[in-house]
Amino acid sequence: MPEFPEIESQYVVLMDADTKEVLFSRNQDIRCYPASTTKLLTGLLAIENCKMDDIITFSANAVNSIEYGDAHASIVEGEQLTVEQALHCLLLRSANEVAFGIAEHVSGNISSFAALMNAKAESIGAVNTNFSNASGLTDIFHYTTPYDMALIARECFNSKELVKISGHSGIYTIGPTNKNNFTRYYKARYEMLKGGEYEYEYCKAGKTGYTDAAGNCLVSYAEKDGLRLVCVIFNSGASSRYYDTEKLFDFYLNNYKKISIDKYREALANNSIELLELTGKLSNTGHTTLKFKDEAYLLVPHSVKGDELTTIVTYADSPAYSGEEGGFACLSFFYGDSNVGTLTIFPSSAQTKPS
Repeated sequence: MPEFPEIESQYVVLMDADTKEVLFSRNQDIRCYPASTTKLLTGLLAIENCKMDDIITFSANAVNSIEYGDAHASIVEGEQLTVEQALHCLLLRSANEVAFGIAEHVSGNISSFAALMNAKAESIGAVNTNFSNASGLTDIFHYTTPYDMALIARECFNSKELVKISGHSGIYTIGPTNKNNFTRYYKARYEMLKGGEYEYEYCKAGKTGYTDAAGNCLVSYAEKDGLRLVCVIFNSGASSRYYDTEKLFDFYLNNYKKISIDKYREALANNSIELLELTGKLSNTGHTTLKFKDEAYLLVPHSVKGDELTTIVTYADSPAYSGEEGGFACLSFFYGDSNVGTLTIFPSSAQTKPS
């Protein structure tokens, strides 16, 4: 294995987008201002609650919500855009008045939309987060953590529509509207896409953010050979947020692979007498065969084979925890001294549940 890269940024989470496993973190539970990375969740809620051809009519409150220096799309009062057009303004241009208009269109007002944002965040486990607006403008009641934002970003990048829009690497055009007769042209501010200053081959989508209070923020999504990663960096440098993201993506995408647990079940079982005994211990009849969920996998270095892994089994007789008759067991998989994954097996069906 190559040496792990030096990372300058101080507020970082790299997460496996499928398992939610944190592969690298630094100050993951510290509250940070997310700035315009907030707009990823605003975009997701628009996608979940609207049709792409729905019409948004921008109110005076929306167009007057921006201040000097704010990112905007030059929208005027009464102007109409489709949801699809608005989402491109939101995620490519990072237009703040568009975020306000989307919030009003979805929920009627900003406070109701913020409540919707917080409910969504809580539902996916982002419990150290509170949003007060749709754009990410600085507010003491608008905060999250690197870990929570990784959970939110994971949810957002599971939306194919949002990935398509936030990963748009060309020029997006909006023609004349009911209030303007000119054509608008937008290109992503996120620079890891094709043609960007920090172009990265495996990057699929992302969002930048910046305010004086938040510093430079970056949320990125990359994929290679079925391994999907989300990287969150808060309060970093304008360039170092990109360099650090690329270093983390490179280390895991180029050196690690996914191996199916079910594929290597027999090899793993043969490598541990305890695991064989576990089969009977978790079954009332003593004849249950260990079986894993089809999608269960471990992330290991490229050179590692399934039969090279060893297991440590921890059994607990706790029906209250498992919710079923009998106990449960945790299987920790090791390659040498390195823990490469943990799975939990419950008795009735002997199916794994990722821990």
